[in-house]
Amino acid sequence: MTVQNDYIGSIRTASCNTPTSILDSPAGVPLTFKITATADHYGGTIVGYRYGWDIPDLSDPEQWEIDITPFLTTATVPPRTFFFGTHTLTMEVVDNSGYCSRVEVKVNIIQFTLDRNLLVVDDDISDEGPDAGWSGSGSAPTDQEHDQFWADAAAEVGGFDTVIDMIDTKQDFIPLATLAQYKSIIWDVYGYNTNAQGAAQPLLYDYIAHRPKNPSEAPSGKLKPNVLALTMAAGGHIMLCGTQPVQEVCHRTYTKGARFPIIFLYELGNGLGNSGSIQFPAPDIENPVGDLSFAYRELCLETLDFSLQTTSLRRGNKQYCRIDFIRPLGGPLTAPHEDTMRGAFALDPNFPTLTLRPEAAGPGQWFEPDHFGLDAEVYNPEYFRQGGACQYVPHNTRSCFQPIYGLECFDTLEPTYHQPIAFWTSAFADRVAEAPGAVAARSIVFGFSPAFITPVEMQEALDFVFFEEWKLPKRVNVHAAGSP
Repeated sequence: MTVQNDYIGSIRTASCNTPTSILDSPAGVPLTFKITATADHYGGTIVGYRYGWDIPDLSDPEQWEIDITPFLTTATVPPRTFFFGTHTLTMEVVDNSGYCSRVEVKVNIIQFTLDRNLLVVDDDISDEGPDAGWSGSGSAPTDQEHDQFWADAAAEVGGFDTVIDMIDTKQDFIPLATLAQYKSIIWDVYGYNTNAQGAAQPLLYDYIAHRPKNPSEAPSGKLKPNVLALTMAAGGHIMLCGTQPVQEVCHRTYTKGARFPIIFLYELGNGLGNSGSIQFPAPDIENPVGDLSFAYRELCLETLDFSLQTTSLRRGNKQYCRIDFIRPLGGPLTAPHEDTMRGAFALDPNFPTLTLRPEAAGPGQWFEPDHFGLDAEVYNPEYFRQGGACQYVPHNTRSCFQPIYGLECFDTLEPTYHQPIAFWTSAFADRVAEAPGAVAARSIVFGFSPAFITPVEMQEALDFVFFEEWKLPKRVNVHAAGSP
């Protein structure tokens, strides 16, 4: 028996004594579960399913919402919306021999109070080497400099307190109840190469990684739902940013040998074959495995590509997308790389042009122009659509994807030049949380680390997000009596 939910993925069991799964979910967000089962592997047949919420006596057929229904091959529990309390959904399937499998999900309803304005989650797990720091090579800020960037960036947000409102993900879990206190959340992640075998994983991966509809292993006990997706569904706003943040939706077994660009709707379901080797069959257009993925549904993305310092990841002459060019691979590390970030060209008139800060890109520093530029993710690039290059990518982006910045490269003929590296997602822009001070607003993704941008430029961009889009209150400066 497999039970699937949009935010937790799937739970699987072959027992009527499966331990209860526990899920935290926002008040007012509808909950839907789909039930499937098979007995083919031992020659049995499914007789039917039954389910019900908050059943005091499971042995009483009258207390189930629906009793065993013959010849029903799948079942979908109708959406239920709760606003307080704890509720338990029981789902059961029976075969022709009377054997049953049962799943119980206990749902704790979390109130989104939005008492505080802004939370910064520091999920940058990169190692600070001996040369780290703006006073060194400029390859990366120290942890303290990274924290100071966000402390300065949020200084004018009303009530922002660096002690309370900045979380370092050295801890391994951030409960939904913590996020439910905030109107808006910044999640800054280091995702580069973190899917390599043996590499440390950012906490973000545990939440937004794609959950296959038919996993080889299914969770139990206290579940880790996609808290960012739940926050957006509840009416909160997120800013996802950092070094390759969206890559974290890709399953680890996939990205160990992944090929990019990746098509989220069709390519998130691949992984290890029976032999243990990575397998990447052509997308099945009849089976959109990624339709519930965070990248596709909440972020409104069809494809993801990269601009990189070293080698190209883009596939050339791909059998089912026919990309007719391959990005320049670059030369030695001392040579310039055409497709990395020199700055960000504003595609949205409300935003300023961005350039790399001199501490990182000045003469003699790691990202100086004659060395190489900053990594950036490239979102929904047009070269996947031009001339029908890929039959699996729509001719036009969905309206919920609204580009903000395009990549600045050395070479204006480089295919990634001016392709989107930051965007609004309006997929949940009309959701307003059931709490005082809540507003309807878009969420945003920056496919690069804001800490590497010239602070005065980045601050102008962030202030537009904070105060114009998210309508956060500005700090009130209290002056002493008699002072100007």
